[in-house]
Amino acid sequence: MTSTQGLRTEPQESGPAAPQSRRLPWWAGALALVLAVAVGAGIGFLASGRASATSPATDPEVEQFVDDLFAAWNAYDADAIRAIATDDAVLNTRDLTATGALSLETRVDNYRADGVSLERVGDPIVSDVGNAIDVAQLLRGGISEGNQGKTILVLRLVRDDGTLKVAWSRAYDYSTWRPLGL
Repeated sequence: MTSTQGLRTEPQESGPAAPQSRRLPWWAGALALVLAVAVGAGIGFLASGRASATSPATDPEVEQFVDDLFAAWNAYDADAIRAIATDDAVLNTRDLTATGALSLETRVDNYRADGVSLERVGDPIVSDVGNAIDVAQLLRGGISEGNQGKTILVLRLVRDDGTLKVAWSRAYDYSTWRPLGL
């Protein structure tokens, strides 16, 4: 008889271990696909959705409105400015019902005394946002030819009895994009 009692068998070395497959669960792939479609749809909506830029050449009413607004400010005509604004308009953080040093008339008088003039630079950027129209217009303004700074004027226009009017406006310093306290 043969005895196997004293025999020890050593483990045999084999070649390199086969790499284990690291597959993601099926739902992870499905989630990635859903997210990719959602992001693509969102980008498509933003690029061509409800708020679409239009050329000023295709919207002469907005172009004329911006011209009239600048003409009213350059004429220092508070009545003309009020006429093209809604009753509850806020013009650069001041509503039209403000009195005293914050009133529209006071601001217009200060502009007149300082000789402030405003000049449009280039075409406005116009965006139809449903029941309103947003306008961004670069302007050059100052108290003299040598003291002309650039400003970005942002307007929200609405229809009031079929006529465009300013609901609010805000001016920003062109070089720093800080709100101006006009």
